[in-house]
Amino acid sequence: MSTEEKNSQSELNAREFEHWQKLYYDEVYSFFAQNNNNRGEVAFESWETRFLSFLEENYPQKFEAYKKQTSGRIKSIYNGSLSFESFKDWKGNVVEPFIEQCIQDSRKGYIERHNFPLSIPTSKTQTIQEDKLKIFISHSSRDSELVSLIVDLIHFSLNLSSKEIRCTSLDGYGLSAGEDVDNKLREEVLNAEILIGLISKESFESAYVLFELGARWGQGTKLIPLLSHETTPFDLQGPIKQYHALSCKEEAQLYQLINDIAQTLSIKPEPPNSYTNKIKLIVKYKSNKATLSN
Repeated sequence: MSTEEKNSQSELNAREFEHWQKLYYDEVYSFFAQNNNNRGEVAFESWETRFLSFLEENYPQKFEAYKKQTSGRIKSIYNGSLSFESFKDWKGNVVEPFIEQCIQDSRKGYIERHNFPLSIPTSKTQTIQEDKLKIFISHSSRDSELVSLIVDLIHFSLNLSSKEIRCTSLDGYGLSAGEDVDNKLREEVLNAEILIGLISKESFESAYVLFELGARWGQGTKLIPLLSHETTPFDLQGPIKQYHALSCKEEAQLYQLINDIAQTLSIKPEPPNSYTNKIKLIVKYKSNKATLSN
C-alpha cells in the first residue's frame, strides 16, 4: 500500500470513529442531558453493543482496550437509577475520551483496521452514509406512553439508531429544530421503509394519522397496522382493513412484529429472550394504567 493509500485509509478510519462519536452524542448523551435517564440507559446499552461489535470485527486491539478501561463499570441490568452526573462518572468520562483517542490515533496512523474496506473513499461524500429513515410510527400524541414502550422495544431488539426511527411525540425521535413539519412528515411517510400505524380510539380522531395511513396505502408500500389494547381488527376502517393487523396485547404478535421488521430491513434481531421483558411491559400496559387509576 502506497503512502497516499495509507493516508487515505487512516482518514477513513478516523471518520468511522467520528461516525460512532456522532451516534453516541445523538443517541445517548442527549437523553441524559435532558434528565431522561431511563431512555438514556437503554440507548447507551444499544449503542455500546453495536460499537463493541464494530471494534471486535475491525479493531481487535481497541476492543480489548475498551473492555479493560471499562472493566468494573459495566452494569448488566439498567434500572433507571443513573442521573446525568453519575452517568458521566460511570461511563461518560471513559467512553468519550476513548473515542476521541481512537480518532486521533487513526489520523496519526497508530492503529490499523483489521478488515479493510473494498475501496478507499476519496472524498467525504463517499464515507459512511447518514442513517436512512427505516421506520415511521404513525400515532396520536395521546398514545405517547404506549408508543414510548413500542419504540423502546424496536430500538433495543433491532439495534436501530434514533435517526432511523421517526416518532414525533418522543424526545430524540422527532424532527430537527426549524424543520417544515408538514413537508417533512409528508416526505417521510412516503419514503420510510416501513410505516407502523398504531390503531387506537385516539388515532381515529387524529387528522394526521388518517392522512399518514391513507398516503401510505395509496403508495402501496410496507404498512403494519398495530392495534392498541382496546381495538380489534373489526375496528379497522376503509382500505386499511385489508391489512393483517398485529395486537399490542398479544405477546406472540409482538414477537412477530419484530421478526417482520427484521425481515423487511434485512437485519438480524437480538435474541428474543433479551427483549421479552419489554414485550411484557407492552402487553400489560393497559392493565397497569387501570390499576393506577383505581
